[in-house]
Amino acid sequence: MRIITWNVNGIRSIINYYPWNKHKDYKQVLDALNADIICFQETKITLDKLDSSLAIIPGYDAYFSSSRGKGGYAGVVTYVKISTIRPVAAEEGISGILNEVSANAKSKNIKTEGIGPSITSEFTTEELLEIDSEGRCVILDFEIFVLFNVYCVHESSQERLPYKLRFYNILQRRAEALFNSGRQVIIIGDLNLTHQKIDHCDPQKSIKDHGLESFDDHPARKWFDSWISPNGPMIDLCRKFHPDEEGMFTCWNTLINARPINYGTRLDYILVGEGLIKWFKSCNVEQDIMGSDHCPVSCELFDEIYEGDNRLLLFNESTLTTITPKLCAKNLARFSGNQQTLNRFFIKQESKERDKDTQEKKSEDSKTSNDNIVEISSKIETLSSGTIPSNNISEGLKEQSETKRKASQASIRQVQKAKMNSSKFIKEKSNKSQTKSKLSSSTNQASLMSFFQKSQDISDTCTSPGKKVEEVTESIDSQRLQGKDMDSQNISDSFEGSLEDMLNNIDECTEVSSSNNKKDIQSQWNALFKPRPIPNCIEHGEPCKEYTVNKPGINQGRRFYLCSRPVGNSQENRCDYFEWANGNKLKFSKSVKRYSSQKQDNGSNKKKRDS
Repeated sequence: MRIITWNVNGIRSIINYYPWNKHKDYKQVLDALNADIICFQETKITLDKLDSSLAIIPGYDAYFSSSRGKGGYAGVVTYVKISTIRPVAAEEGISGILNEVSANAKSKNIKTEGIGPSITSEFTTEELLEIDSEGRCVILDFEIFVLFNVYCVHESSQERLPYKLRFYNILQRRAEALFNSGRQVIIIGDLNLTHQKIDHCDPQKSIKDHGLESFDDHPARKWFDSWISPNGPMIDLCRKFHPDEEGMFTCWNTLINARPINYGTRLDYILVGEGLIKWFKSCNVEQDIMGSDHCPVSCELFDEIYEGDNRLLLFNESTLTTITPKLCAKNLARFSGNQQTLNRFFIKQESKERDKDTQEKKSEDSKTSNDNIVEISSKIETLSSGTIPSNNISEGLKEQSETKRKASQASIRQVQKAKMNSSKFIKEKSNKSQTKSKLSSSTNQASLMSFFQKSQDISDTCTSPGKKVEEVTESIDSQRLQGKDMDSQNISDSFEGSLEDMLNNIDECTEVSSSNNKKDIQSQWNALFKPRPIPNCIEHGEPCKEYTVNKPGINQGRRFYLCSRPVGNSQENRCDYFEWANGNKLKFSKSVKRYSSQKQDNGSNKKKRDS
């Protein structure tokens, strides 16, 4: 069996980086990691933002813990391949106090028991809730061991140190409670500390940054050293298999591009109890896996071992038939199908109304058709009987011809009106263009709009506006003379459509005529706004990298160039090249100018006194 831990620095952003951007979904990401238990830290996602692409991954069960206070912060998740193993219980948080809250979904197939003894009586409720409210731990019980997936506190400031030490203390107390009850423990994740000098690229810098006398004086390192073998019950699995290997770093500063030369620290660990060491066959740092400022740490366990003649199995087949713990993401209401969405209240109603309308329409159609049949049959009978007088028939024909004549006159008036409006519109447009051309010709200086003006040479293949209107009018008149019936609506629609086509043709013609100068205009603009080329550093002769000053002061927001090589201690690393992006001249504030002028006056007075 294979277990892997990785601080992904945002689980939703991992697929934006190589090589994970080649994968279509998160299932392919998990499959590529090739592990039975996958522990992610710093997921930076809350449960309300969680979607099915992360929560319901085929072949895996997901167990999330997220921050209650702020979004896009901390968070862990453990994915378990259900074809290999399944946990018998799960908890969110270290202390177990969150397990006392009611389950997300109530079902007889959900297990809600805790894992081992509780430590809630050893601390105040406020202390435990403060520790477990940031989404920093998920605990899974696999019977043979209890797995902690933890993301420990980062010491961003001196005020944050007491909270960090309190987190370590509660973590240790929970593990000791499980040990005392006869259970075995694995603690895996980002512990946010470096144990020894071999785990740090620059120990002296760490001593200076924290104001220490020696590297081992840091409170977090003192606690860790007291808990790790030979002083404590936990074993650092990486150092168990690689006791003296240097450069086994798991985190690098991306701002200074420190990863290519492995200028980093080891912050990610796999800690196991002494009773589990016999099951592990390897532990490695996967530095070739990219996608975060951390890299994964993996370990492999034997599926079976022998103690004398006894054959011991890591897991039994019964573990695959256990009841799913309540913390599993598929038990959340919106993923288990128990939650009613707003759309569900309208879908059924809409279908009922739709069926009702369809039935009513069918009944109306059948009724109408029956009425028409009755009416036609009655007319036929009346005609056949010969009871209709001849004068009524002639009057009906006269009324019909009069109606057609009025309709044709109305249609002709609409065509003439539309023709007048179109000619007026075209005339106004030509007058505006002539006015603009006169204004531009009166000034000899080229304006900015001249770069975007379209050519006035229109291709012969384009249809002129007047010709287009005449064609429509002639077609209508010819149809009227031929005796074809055309109502006013069809005439107006045809004219409006032709007018729209006419205007579109004008734009297309002018576009075609102006396409010849498009490349010339684009090249002129490119030459005008061409950025300054990036300089090369003097020592290596390589293109520099651009940075921006973020520190408050007179230079805040200014851009500058540095050597593009990563930071390091050898001569092959970054040189001392520096250059401002907009020249070497500094932009002084009034106070700085006053100070500099005063300093110059003092220097001149001193020279006079000396002379």
